[in-house]
Amino acid sequence: MHLFIATETKLPVPRSILECTIIDLVSSLGANQQLHIVLVGTLTADNLNLYCAQKKYMLSMMTKWEAAKFLKKEANAAIVHFGVHINWAQQHQVYFFPLALPEDAKNKSFLALFFIKKAFTVWLSNAHKILCYNDWTIFYIQQIDPKLMDKIVNIQLPIAPDLPLQWDQLAAIKAQIAKGNNYFLCFTSLEKVIPILKEFSIFKKWQHSTMQLLLVLENKQMLTKAQEQLKGYKFKEDVVLQNLEEVCNEWIAASYAILWEGNTFSTTYWFTNIIRYEIPILFDIKTKLPSGWGKAGEVFSFSTQLALSNHLKLYYKDELYRHERALAAKDWLVGMLSATDHSPLFNNIVFSHIK
Repeated sequence: MHLFIATETKLPVPRSILECTIIDLVSSLGANQQLHIVLVGTLTADNLNLYCAQKKYMLSMMTKWEAAKFLKKEANAAIVHFGVHINWAQQHQVYFFPLALPEDAKNKSFLALFFIKKAFTVWLSNAHKILCYNDWTIFYIQQIDPKLMDKIVNIQLPIAPDLPLQWDQLAAIKAQIAKGNNYFLCFTSLEKVIPILKEFSIFKKWQHSTMQLLLVLENKQMLTKAQEQLKGYKFKEDVVLQNLEEVCNEWIAASYAILWEGNTFSTTYWFTNIIRYEIPILFDIKTKLPSGWGKAGEVFSFSTQLALSNHLKLYYKDELYRHERALAAKDWLVGMLSATDHSPLFNNIVFSHIK
């Protein structure tokens, strides 16, 4: 039996998320001797290349041309893709695993966005099953077309362990991106950069701390505009601007708290990892949260004067409160999963359709 995984996507999925998801899929299948996994496309991520080198006994690489030639003679196979045309494998069972939506491609031209939306509809229509791994996926897919619910399979994937990084590793990450200091990691839209900076100023004036603020924006264009806004800012030495493409799980694990405003669908992959790493989350009230997910963190308006700065001050001054909020979110997640998640493991889905 063969499972082909396309390693490229036309959707705006951060590289680290695509990489982690592929590793999660392979890990969930274990070392089953009945299945051989083929990664189709070009690998650019060092971590993924290293992982593949360690799993040579169950993994191989092919180009699209090589995969198409192989599949003409192979009937016992299935394909997983994350949003890319797979004309090389249409005769086989196809699983579409959407990690982003067309609407997330905010930096695309009108024409490019039109073609992405058109392609997304085709991928949904042609898929034998649509793979979803949490409430977020189902929430958004249902909004697109309720009839797609018949195709959705809510699968289980391995989730991040409880902070696998040691203190010295975390210290190295802080040294790399925050001059060795603690930092708030903030996912934000361009429109909220200035209001958030004003609230951070209030916090800095109150506390006189070395705490830094890492602002993560969705693309390079937004990053450039944010850099212009940062000019003349009093505490600009304590603010780091980052492109979403650069963020990885290690940055999340080393953060002091997560501020979430203006998220895209693709980045929701990180939410369960944030909770497992015991990092508290502060949600802006305008964030679209699925039912029940308000318990994953504190929800309030980032736009209300002094609301965000007061929360930053509270988390900074009261380490016990910060830890309690993180544990409360973790207890909620564990309880929610044990009570509601009876999803099949990914390997069961694969073996139920590959005979």
